Amino acid sequence: MKSKWMEREFLLTLVSQILGILMLVGVLSPDQGQVLGEASGQIIGGLVAVISGGSYAISRGLAKKV
Repeated sequence: MKSKWMEREFLLTLVSQILGILMLVGVLSPDQGQVLGEASGQIIGGLVAVISGGSYAISRGLAKKV
């Protein structure tokens, strides 16, 4: 079972809140925030794939040492 903070819904919510704060303080324009918001699902999916692949490679490497 995955940790609650690794759930995709949590990560998407976190990204949308961070984007909202950045737009509120003027770091991002609304157009930039919309583009990043639309791409956030793909970005998070890619990060999860990289993290899971890396952790699998590390665990297999450690298992073969023993």
